[in-house]
Amino acid sequence: MMLSAVIGRDDHRYSRLMTNDTTQGQGITVDYRGDSGNLNAADASDCRYVIVSGFRLNETVAGYLSMGHGTIDLFTTEAPAADRSQPLAQRYPESVSAARRVLR
Repeated sequence: MMLSAVIGRDDHRYSRLMTNDTTQGQGITVDYRGDSGNLNAADASDCRYVIVSGFRLNETVAGYLSMGHGTIDLFTTEAPAADRSQPLAQRYPESVSAARRVLR
């Protein structure tokens, strides 16, 4: 995980990400209901993965967004291109660029 943000379930931007086709051809969306392993759970949550890189021909970096419970996390296999003192866009240029395309 390279980035995690708590947005909140009640934020209209988060709701839009969870319900609309946010990818517009920029990724692969997988929706599921999270019940924390309890099949009788009355409070199962809607969750979503968006694979943003690694599925196209010749892509060498895999990355995906995980959305659920009011948070958005970005995971990647990209090796850092700069040290921790640099902004994320410089440290992980391919992953951040792919995630931005989807989130816009």
